[in-house]
Amino acid sequence: QPQKEPTTNNNNNNNGKKKKSNNNNNKQNARVTLVTFGSYRLGVHSPHADMDVLALSPPIVRGAFFDTLVKMLRDDDRISGVHPIQTAYTPVVKFTLLGVAVDLLFARLTSETKLLEHQKRVAASNNKKKKKSTTAGTTATTRIEYAIDDSDLLGLDEPGVRSLNGARVAQLLLETVPNLDNYRTTLRAVKEWAAVHGLYSNVLGFLGGINYAILVACICKRHRDAKPATLLKAFFHTYATWNWPTPVVLPPGISRQPPPGVSPLTVWDDKANQRDRMHLMPILTPAYPTMNSSYNVGWPQLRRMTSEFRNASAIITGIEKGTNKWTDLFQGGDFFRRHANYLQVNISANDGASFLEWFRLVESRLRLLIAGLEAHDLIVNPEPIGDFGPHDYRLQVEPSAKFFERKYDANGRCRGFGKSDPDAKHESCFFVGLRFPEHVESVDPRYCLAEFLHVVDSWEGRRLGMDVSMAMVLQRDLPEYILNGGSAQQKEIKSTGDENSNSESENNSFGPNPADDSSQGSDDCQVATIEIPEPNQEDKTDAKKVNSQSNTRSGKPRDSRRNSSGCDGDGSGVGDNAKENGCGNSGKGPKETLPSPTKRARTQSINGE
Repeated sequence: QPQKEPTTNNNNNNNGKKKKSNNNNNKQNARVTLVTFGSYRLGVHSPHADMDVLALSPPIVRGAFFDTLVKMLRDDDRISGVHPIQTAYTPVVKFTLLGVAVDLLFARLTSETKLLEHQKRVAASNNKKKKKSTTAGTTATTRIEYAIDDSDLLGLDEPGVRSLNGARVAQLLLETVPNLDNYRTTLRAVKEWAAVHGLYSNVLGFLGGINYAILVACICKRHRDAKPATLLKAFFHTYATWNWPTPVVLPPGISRQPPPGVSPLTVWDDKANQRDRMHLMPILTPAYPTMNSSYNVGWPQLRRMTSEFRNASAIITGIEKGTNKWTDLFQGGDFFRRHANYLQVNISANDGASFLEWFRLVESRLRLLIAGLEAHDLIVNPEPIGDFGPHDYRLQVEPSAKFFERKYDANGRCRGFGKSDPDAKHESCFFVGLRFPEHVESVDPRYCLAEFLHVVDSWEGRRLGMDVSMAMVLQRDLPEYILNGGSAQQKEIKSTGDENSNSESENNSFGPNPADDSSQGSDDCQVATIEIPEPNQEDKTDAKKVNSQSNTRSGKPRDSRRNSSGCDGDGSGVGDNAKENGCGNSGKGPKETLPSPTKRARTQSINGE
């Protein structure tokens, strides 16, 4: 807030001195200015989307921002879930303000001049609006954003440049797209399509809002006079056949020369930098210094996005022929009916506040698990056979950027899928589809799972009740709610347990051999697990063998303890409690198993059990 003018002394002898003091006190100091970017700035945000905000400040130490401000946020009753990540590639403070999730970035400017000029414009605009509102009633207001230019790069360190880049990109897109209304309509459609198909998450190695915004902007510039339907067709046709890793870059291309007065900064260059050469799906930012906005994308994510681009392109071709409807484009897809086997990751904590911290940490590490599952050393028999080389033995994984929340009551009982009360247990499920080459008989993911669990176990902020468990699940045992991608009506648990289908599971190879779509999953919230054999034991079902010994870092097997859903390590429960909690089989039919006890990977307990 502006400083108030101090009270003057009427003493004539000190009048001149006091007047001089008043002039000094009336000097205005620049304050922190908030700049919005992302979907909110572009005008394509949804009611439940988070808000991306950049805090531009006068010269202060970055540590003060993450110390003083974080303390102020935590002391504010309107704010919850404050989570500073100062060591991130782009430092950020995450929190929720009055129910709205906010990602707050920070950049320190070397000069206060532009900040002061902007704040004066905002103050003058607010005064005009107040006068109009008193005579003509309440009117809609348009936010005046700070205009970022190249001079703001002066004196910034690399984290500051990266923080500034998001707001600069949003500003440039708004200034350069030919038709803003058509751009926004097309981008909204692409974002909705990506969300329903589980392709919207930069953290998980897919594309985020800024990536899709740049991709759509490129299409709009190529087809300047096209309507949204034509732009959407061009979008999917273009990127279904794009020759990755050829970079996507907006005109006028990569900016390599720094603006006058700005020190040279690192620019994306796949010819000069080995690290940039390894990027799989480069989508470059239009502002200096040019960066790859999609550096998180991995092989599994790229493979799935390319496949979904092709599917969408085929649907639009069908719309032109009259064999499809536009609603077909926004159906949830067949991710949970495409594979026979899935890896299920359960993230849980004792209450909502703890869960939010723990979930953010685990979510940011899931890319390591996804990449590790495709490592060559997971295959038990890696020796080449006939025409098959080592690459043919890789397990292929297909992730989905969707999480399914289990609903718990105050007594810790799972009541189906949905939101838990703030003080009740919280749990979220993440799934990875598994695809096996036909000539591979056994896969051993023990080291990969243990390495991932060690990474999340080692987080210094982990507290009692924060847990991660992993299990192999069959497609036929998935609840109907998950099979439908979360679109089915949420159902509460039946106290008698579940009724799993007894249909046979099919091998899911690299070829066109999907799981049986006619198999019906359980409506229960507890997913049954595949029984996992000891090495060298015979597989007596149609499911692929997965050798996964329990994680025993603390010296005790994981399946000797009850898991976080109130079940034993094999998912079968204990006596009547298994039926009450809907865990595993309820005794209503034979359970398809492999011949040995289940081994379930799980995080090490805080108390060392």
